[in-house]
Amino acid sequence: MITDRSTKKWNLQEYHRLGEAGLLQDGRYELLNGEIVEMSPVGIRHKDCVSRLMRVLGPRTAGVAQLESQQPLVVGGDELVPDVFLLRPSPDFYEGRHFSAGDVLLLIEVAESTLKTDQEVKVPKYAQQGVPEVWVVDLGGDRVWVYRHPQGGVYTHIQAYGRGGVIKLVGLEGVELEVDEILGKTWF
Repeated sequence: MITDRSTKKWNLQEYHRLGEAGLLQDGRYELLNGEIVEMSPVGIRHKDCVSRLMRVLGPRTAGVAQLESQQPLVVGGDELVPDVFLLRPSPDFYEGRHFSAGDVLLLIEVAESTLKTDQEVKVPKYAQQGVPEVWVVDLGGDRVWVYRHPQGGVYTHIQAYGRGGVIKLVGLEGVELEVDEILGKTWF
C-alpha cells in the first residue's frame, strides 16, 4: 500500500522553542519555507570573503548603518542567517529583539556551494519582504549579482558585476566597493 507522506511545517515560534530546548545544537540551521534546513559547512573561500566584507564595510558604514554577520534575521515567517547585512541605525542597537527584513539596508549572501538556493529561493523571499538591496557573491563565477528595487515581490533591477567593477550602495550615498575587494585574490 502506498501512502502519502506529509512533512511538518514549522512556524517561527516552534522553531525558537526547539532551539531553546537544545534540539538544534549540533549544527547551523535556518527556517526556510517552514522547513528546518541545515546550513552548508563554511569553506575557506567563503570564510575569507565574509571576513573581507566585514573589514571593508565596517569603516565605510560606521555611524550610518549597523553591520552584522551570520546572525538570525526574521524574513516573513522564516528565520535565515545571511552572511553579512547592514541595518538601519537604531538607538538601542536592536537589543532585546530579532533583526527583521524591514530593518535591512543591504543583505549579502556568499555562495560557494549554495548559488542556486541563494538565487532561486532566498533572493525572492528577500524581495517579497522588501529588502531594498541584495548581493549574491558568486565565488565560483567570480562575480557579484546585485538585486535592487523590489516591487511586487521581485527585484526589478538585476546586474552582475565582474572583476574590475565597482558597486555603489543604493541606500548609503557615497559607499562603494570594488568587486576585487569582495572576491579577493584569484583562485585558479
